[in-house]
Amino acid sequence: MFPIVKKGPTSAQVAAVSKRKARMLKALRRDDVFTIKKACEIAGVDPTCHYDWLKADKGYELAVVEAVELQVQRLEQSANERAVGINVKAPSDLLTMFLLNAKRPAIYRPQARASFEGGDGRVTFTLSLGDAGGAL
Repeated sequence: MFPIVKKGPTSAQVAAVSKRKARMLKALRRDDVFTIKKACEIAGVDPTCHYDWLKADKGYELAVVEAVELQVQRLEQSANERAVGINVKAPSDLLTMFLLNAKRPAIYRPQARASFEGGDGRVTFTLSLGDAGGAL
């Protein structure tokens, strides 16, 4: 009886997968793509393959992390422009609030604390809203 020899992928298979990964990364870097699902549709890659590649290929994982970071930076730039009224009819106070909450939480994030006291048959509820760090 002959032993079964497992062979790795052929060079053609490796090249085909490399091309599919490259298509996926190119799709992720597009200005109009913000989800893995959309990138997979554009690249013609099954999402399962993408997630398998992430687990098995650290280089691919790093490239995906970098592409997602670029997406986040584009979204932040767009949000900042909208918050102050660049290329839009009016600035967005709500968007400005969310951006300040994210960038300076110690100052702009609302602080709330609740406490309950009891034991003598009465229950006291206290809600304190922390100050905005002197920003107001």
